[in-house]
Amino acid sequence: MSAADDEQLRQEREAFDLNRVQSIGWFWLQMATGCIVLGLLVVVAAISAWVILNSDDFSGEIVVGAIAVLFVDVIGLATIFLKLVLSPTQRPGLTTVSGSGRRHEP
Repeated sequence: MSAADDEQLRQEREAFDLNRVQSIGWFWLQMATGCIVLGLLVVVAAISAWVILNSDDFSGEIVVGAIAVLFVDVIGLATIFLKLVLSPTQRPGLTTVSGSGRRHEP
């Protein structure tokens, strides 16, 4: 292999490694986002359920508000969770970065 081929291979490996590291970072960011969203859903749902179940201790407006918050929270957080975490089109897969399409043999 010539010096130019060696340099091109080095740059392609470096670009692939950078893409791999970024892909791993995005994966963990999406996992953290999913965990936070699920945690918020549980907390808000628990507080709203507590208000709804103890409706005798609260005014009617508060109970209706808790029902609305629970409904909106479940729909909103589920939508965010599905869009950010479970969407397979969020991140492109790892591919070779070779512009020439030829395979390099060691």
